[in-house]
Amino acid sequence: MGLCPFDCPQFTGRNQSTASNWTVDFHPSRSTLGGAMITNPPIQFWQDPATQPATKRKRCDSPSLHEPSIAGNREFVSPPPRHAFPTPPQSPTVSSNSTLSPHSPSPGFFQKAHSFQVNNSTFIDHSTTVQTVQNMHPNTKKDAIQELAGHGMSGAEFDSLARHPVPRCLHGTREKIIHGVCEWITKPEPKMLWLRGSAGVGKSAIMQTVAEKSSQSAILGATLFFSRANQRSKLNHVVPTLAYQLATHIPSYRLDVEELIGLYPTIFEKSVANQFQKFIIEPFLAPRPDQQTFLILIDGLDECESERDQCELVELIALAAGPTSPFVWIISSRPEYHLLQLFRRPGFNGIFKLQHVPIDGPEAYMDVERHLRKGFDRIQEEFSDMIPPHWPSERQFMAIKKATRGLFAQANTLLRFVGDGSLYGDPISQLEIVLAELDKHQPNGCTENPLASLDALYNHILSTVPSTQIPTLQHILGFCLLRERSSSISLLLTANVLGMRQNVVYGALQRLHSVLDIPQPQEAHQKPIRFLHKSFSDYLTNPKRSGCFFLDTNKQSLTIMTCYIRMLGVALESGDDTTDIPLSWSRPAEADLGRQVIREVKENWSQILSKIFNKWDPRHQHAAELEELLEVFVRLQFNAFDVRDALGFINIINWIADGTLPTMRNRLVIGEVLPKDFDLDQVDNTRTSVFYRTKPDRWGYWSTNTGSLNVAGSYSSKQPQHYLQGHLLSQHSFFEDFRSLQNGYVRPDVKVLIIGSDPSKRCAVVLSAGDKWEARPVIRYYLPLRSAEYKG
Repeated sequence: MGLCPFDCPQFTGRNQSTASNWTVDFHPSRSTLGGAMITNPPIQFWQDPATQPATKRKRCDSPSLHEPSIAGNREFVSPPPRHAFPTPPQSPTVSSNSTLSPHSPSPGFFQKAHSFQVNNSTFIDHSTTVQTVQNMHPNTKKDAIQELAGHGMSGAEFDSLARHPVPRCLHGTREKIIHGVCEWITKPEPKMLWLRGSAGVGKSAIMQTVAEKSSQSAILGATLFFSRANQRSKLNHVVPTLAYQLATHIPSYRLDVEELIGLYPTIFEKSVANQFQKFIIEPFLAPRPDQQTFLILIDGLDECESERDQCELVELIALAAGPTSPFVWIISSRPEYHLLQLFRRPGFNGIFKLQHVPIDGPEAYMDVERHLRKGFDRIQEEFSDMIPPHWPSERQFMAIKKATRGLFAQANTLLRFVGDGSLYGDPISQLEIVLAELDKHQPNGCTENPLASLDALYNHILSTVPSTQIPTLQHILGFCLLRERSSSISLLLTANVLGMRQNVVYGALQRLHSVLDIPQPQEAHQKPIRFLHKSFSDYLTNPKRSGCFFLDTNKQSLTIMTCYIRMLGVALESGDDTTDIPLSWSRPAEADLGRQVIREVKENWSQILSKIFNKWDPRHQHAAELEELLEVFVRLQFNAFDVRDALGFINIINWIADGTLPTMRNRLVIGEVLPKDFDLDQVDNTRTSVFYRTKPDRWGYWSTNTGSLNVAGSYSSKQPQHYLQGHLLSQHSFFEDFRSLQNGYVRPDVKVLIIGSDPSKRCAVVLSAGDKWEARPVIRYYLPLRSAEYKG
């Protein structure tokens, strides 16, 4: 039986002269050895576990390495039992009659001891673990907590500045639901609550209000507010986010976290299920001296990255919501189909409570009415010099109330539009515009679609944008949607990637402050554009709802990709020199803006292009946008890619080579030969060549010009230079597989594609059809060619 990673190093041996096997267990916290003084019994004896009954074996306090069974059948499982203390391994051996030197470098329990011998004994040293935990340097502990925070979601907590202004329930609204939830928290039976409601009903405001009320007592343990628009959607960030907040509230748990990260530094590379087991479940299996009930709120579950991730998180939470668990969980989400099916499974019977947030009904209408009245009161106070005392009239107010139909999102959008001082500063005129639009779309004051009046409002807001600026606006919004699940990109960086000047950007966005969070120019280098509510992006991407304002994401993706490829071409031509990078919107304080733009392009162009191609539908009628992309793409300097570019480029050529997009293949690929007919002398060995294969998996790169290798790390913030240098191969190792293909190892599926019509910019890409030859390794090469005519 092997050791779990959390067990301490052990030194063992066998007594060869007796019938019974004995083990010595030394605990430095209980004894000392040195000179002639020994306090307390220095050793504890028990029989070898192999010969001792199982009932007397010592149990291990180490965390279990088992993971809950989540993937696949997704059945509800119980937390696994903790490990029994493992059988000591049989090596290395301390030989009989061996003398231990007082100068031994080992930090074991014989340190500083002298003038004695140990014969025929077995020793187990626990000192390493004890010292690691008890004598951990304060900086090491601090680093462990900082590392935990670094793997979490920034801005996900209920009181985070990144979420300002936060949605919250005004006094007197949603009182019945909030009171019911707070009552349940005091007597949680069961320990998981699902707050469910349609889009725009105010779920996040309810969760925010509950979090603020709970924070006034010691019960609030952690909060997490998902948001795809703000890059808070990754499942692998959930456990570190929760664990970090719990560690700040529970002192003893913080020590456990520090120990766990210190002993298991690769924990963040493990599966989410494993992390959840280690950080959330196992530390609370046994009662703690400072243990109490802790509330954990997770808002916007449907904003988590994928349906599968959403279901996995719920299943993991179910593991930590047992009767003896110290945690009380509240999850809020829309009633999405996959979540409805999950909660209907037999394994979830009786382990969660459902709290529905209605979209209509007397209470919803009354709450939205209070919200509207207070909102109009605030607008009146702000524009007191132009608004009469009794504005709006009761007739106007009732029309607005009827149009909102219990939707807080619609009420908020309407109030922002009416009170937006950037639009003429005239709330009275703005309200009249809204009422006129509602009259057009709501004959007889009613509609079957509760979002119809919201759509009408969005339609009017967009209609105020001059028609000449609509294409620019669609490029900007399309960029936000295309990059919404990636790292946050500032408005300044967005504009430079798209090649837009400051006046063009703000000219297109100036009338959309009621639906977008638009940074001021002095903040544009730090903040991105954000959708204030997902209902607006849903409206834009649904042609039935948005009509002429429909945002065709397939079309916009091609246009945006053209901008990336155009900037990539500039980067390949300029090399390390970013001083001449053309910037459409510069900022004196951002001296390295050119480098930031190039880094954004080089780190993401191949991923975005692969994403577009993987979802490509030949039926899309975007010939003009595709042709423009091809025109820019074929002019690239294909023999100037660095390591990151080349790896991404190989995957793109592999996709093009299968004939899915024949137009692009015909424009890029000028020749195709077998490996035995390819002359390696044509390879430009002063530039970077890249290789990878499977079975066994390995990759690397090669060049005779070590100076060119610096390009590999120049723009990368994700892979440091020392990591890339670790994959630098010799010429022999690099071409080992390729020469085997040339020298008799027949692979009819392997081909060498020559890319680029310009002889001075060509490269070769070697591909093997791994999907058709599953028993054989996949082999890929990127080879820059010399500036000469290709000899096929």
